Amino acid sequence: MAEEKKLICILNCEDHPHWEKYTVELLGNSFNYITYQVTKSNYPPLEETARFDGFIINGSLSAAYETEKECPGTWVPRFGQYVRDLVGVIQQRNETSLKKQRLVGICFGHQIIAHYLGGKCEKMEHRQYGLQPLILEPNFFKIPSVHIAFKNIYNLQTPIEPSDLPQLAPIETHGDCVSKLPPSANLIAKSENTQIEAFSIGESILTTQFHPEFTNDIVENELIPHIKHVYPSFVPLPPETSFKVSEDTSRFFISLVRSFLAGL
Repeated sequence: MAEEKKLICILNCEDHPHWEKYTVELLGNSFNYITYQVTKSNYPPLEETARFDGFIINGSLSAAYETEKECPGTWVPRFGQYVRDLVGVIQQRNETSLKKQRLVGICFGHQIIAHYLGGKCEKMEHRQYGLQPLILEPNFFKIPSVHIAFKNIYNLQTPIEPSDLPQLAPIETHGDCVSKLPPSANLIAKSENTQIEAFSIGESILTTQFHPEFTNDIVENELIPHIKHVYPSFVPLPPETSFKVSEDTSRFFISLVRSFLAGL
């Protein structure tokens, strides 16, 4: 008998509905999923979240630090409080149940998790576009799913020799960043332009400022035209700035996210 697929809750914060499909593609065929449109204040009551094996909070044009006073009608503060409560519920369940729930935050998801768990998200002086080579921290290699992804994509065995490590440079497009980690969070990656590219909390939370779901097809056909539309002042980037992510880097982060959500 085939093993039942794990059920993932997509907390979709994207302002344009078609972007959700890339979060779905990130999951592949390995999971079942239910999507909630967070921008319409639609998300599952906490008491009904026990049925999910994992959660994804994806990107958004909104800012994690928005307040009702500064942005009347914004959905962000209410959702931020929900995220804080959801994390508490997940952590409590994981301490008392054999079923271990996982939470992944991507871009805005990374920022709102940090901001509402006691860290800080703030506006950057300049927006970041294109590839960002990562500087991997020792805590990165303490995540079991990382080793699964290295084995799956690069055929690297544990322990991994530093000389064998590939350069991982995923795609980014963001005007905000996490400037302060929440308590109990571990920094797992940084870059020259963003000091907190990714962090983890225990075995249940993994967040990335970059977009593990973005492949070259998405970048060329969707992302760059979208940036030019939303930000009319966008000018061609200097030649040294590239949007072309390597296939292995894309496959690595997709494998990492899927393994993490699978509880591996």
